[in-house]
Amino acid sequence: VKDTDDYKLYELAVSVLKNMSREEKGTKAYTILSTTGCNARCAYCYEEGMPVQTMSEETADCVADFIEKTRWQNMIKLIWFGGEPLAGSRIISRICNRLNEKNVPFRSKLVTNATLLTPKLLDEAVELWHLDSAQVSVDGKREDYEARKRYVDPSAHHYDAMIHAVGIMLERGLKVTLRCNYDGDNQEGLT
Repeated sequence: VKDTDDYKLYELAVSVLKNMSREEKGTKAYTILSTTGCNARCAYCYEEGMPVQTMSEETADCVADFIEKTRWQNMIKLIWFGGEPLAGSRIISRICNRLNEKNVPFRSKLVTNATLLTPKLLDEAVELWHLDSAQVSVDGKREDYEARKRYVDPSAHHYDAMIHAVGIMLERGLKVTLRCNYDGDNQEGLT
């Protein structure tokens, strides 16, 4: 057609396509700090000297309500962070219970030192938290790891406990990423 304004036709087509797509809006991922508490005293921790604070049950309920109101309508991701998030597992369970009651579809990821993970807690994390992956901090070989982590109770929380936790997560089919923190003192032992 000789008198057609191609640009106006293009604008009309784009407008129709945008109206038909109705892209869903909302947040797809939330990083949640349930506690600043931790069973390790890592030499490099950015939270050193911070007072330990754990989210209250009332705040946990508000977090679940906020997620329900602001979420993307499809599957969302919850990232549990800390301190050591497993030290705040009760709060994580409370948030997840509320989201499950509200039929909010979600999966979880955990950023952890993993030493507080027990088989029973792992069952709860997989079933209630919908945990599918974890990032575990590893600070080099055993000697370097133990020197950097400085656990509050080194008889219970140590390198072997972390290795065991990684093993049971892998056995359950979780994706596990190891984050190795290195510096000039432990770099040579990592190669």
